[in-house]
Amino acid sequence: MEPQHPRQRAGMGLASKGGCSQRPRIRHPVEWLDRQTFSFHFRNLRFASGRNYTYLCYQVERLKHCSPDSSDWGVFQNWVYPCHAELCFLSWFRAKKLSSYEQYHITWFLSWSPCLSCAEQVVAFLKENRNVRLSIFAARLYYFWKPDYQHGLRMLRHQRAWVRIMSFRDFKYCWKNFVYNQGMPFKPWKKLHKNYQFLVAKLHEILGNTMNLLKTNIFRQQFGNQPRVPQPCYRRKTYLCYQLKQLDGFTLDKGCFQNKVPKPLQKQRHAETRFIDKITSLNLDPNQRYRIICYVTWSPCPACAGELVDFINGQDNLSLQIFASRLYFHWVRVFQRGLQQLQAAQVSVAVMTRSGRKRDRAVGGREDLRFQERKPLSGSGGEGRLDRKDGGPAETQEFEDCWEEFVDNQGMPFESWDKLEQYSESISRRLQRILSPSNWNNLEDSFRDLRLGSPSPSSLRSDSR
Repeated sequence: MEPQHPRQRAGMGLASKGGCSQRPRIRHPVEWLDRQTFSFHFRNLRFASGRNYTYLCYQVERLKHCSPDSSDWGVFQNWVYPCHAELCFLSWFRAKKLSSYEQYHITWFLSWSPCLSCAEQVVAFLKENRNVRLSIFAARLYYFWKPDYQHGLRMLRHQRAWVRIMSFRDFKYCWKNFVYNQGMPFKPWKKLHKNYQFLVAKLHEILGNTMNLLKTNIFRQQFGNQPRVPQPCYRRKTYLCYQLKQLDGFTLDKGCFQNKVPKPLQKQRHAETRFIDKITSLNLDPNQRYRIICYVTWSPCPACAGELVDFINGQDNLSLQIFASRLYFHWVRVFQRGLQQLQAAQVSVAVMTRSGRKRDRAVGGREDLRFQERKPLSGSGGEGRLDRKDGGPAETQEFEDCWEEFVDNQGMPFESWDKLEQYSESISRRLQRILSPSNWNNLEDSFRDLRLGSPSPSSLRSDSR
């Protein structure tokens, strides 16, 4: 393991806290990093020496009606004292780009996480500019064992800055968009995945992230979309993973629920019910609009569909999207009506897929009518980054996004199982037939049927859910 010695940050004294004692002069970004610079300075070593500079690759998205309107790209490097890369960016952004009449989402890819002084000034900037959202992806953590630097990261988190460790997918993204790569593909270095796992664990400790991630085998078993359970046989259960986002793509909360096994004389609480209770407990601002994305192993049963309809009908500021790996009792009429009721309540219902798809449409091309003027941000982890440099809408891959956000993947990329896309297409066609208007017979009686529960949802689901 390479030791981390006290290092300079571009002209600062040894082991300096960094930052600027005065407002930095405006400095313009460069367009590209060369391959050697990126491979050396962004290498995600646990403890690094000789890397005395911080590189900041940025993307600024101007938002119009909460969707990307245009985008700026570039790279900043630590300059001479007193300018750290983060503060060079802020100085440039204030002078050249910032307008109080526009909304912005900024993404940083940093070779080092911010020092305490930079964190304090970034927090002050975000407090002054409520129209700016910031996502930070760091290749390495700067003095992560020191309380002051830990405090700086927590300050950023509390001030709406999303802080995360760069994964293989993020390095590949930077290589493609910020490196003069001459057409060469990104090649991961030794121990990239192992070091990523170490740094993620440290960041979780610092930020107090208590969400339990799914084990890889649990994800593959429970989210597998095969029509039959692969060998060795196991029971397929219900898992619900959710992300609560603001319309600019900033993630406010996320988590994962299972059906809760009942105690004696108590009823089973399904994952959907627990999810509703959690969102209700957050006491969201009724004057702000939010978007929720749910990944579920099984589509909702009729009883849960009714609860979700009641929940969303009482929350005019919420948009709900449900992506299911499999359809639950799709041949039973009352279960079909549950899905139809969700769509009638403007809940987007779709099937999880491996191939790219525009996330703002449900199966069958139906737009999300709740916030029709809004086209959601997308990209890696769904956190508002664009995947195309032309600023066009990005495509989503639900299985990959769920793998990145909710699975203890140890930095490994998602690998599909045999016939995943074929199964997804088959399930999507089935769902499209269910949601087709020609199948909406006697829709006005659906609420009554959901409440009556005939055939009994509890008896039908007890074996598989």
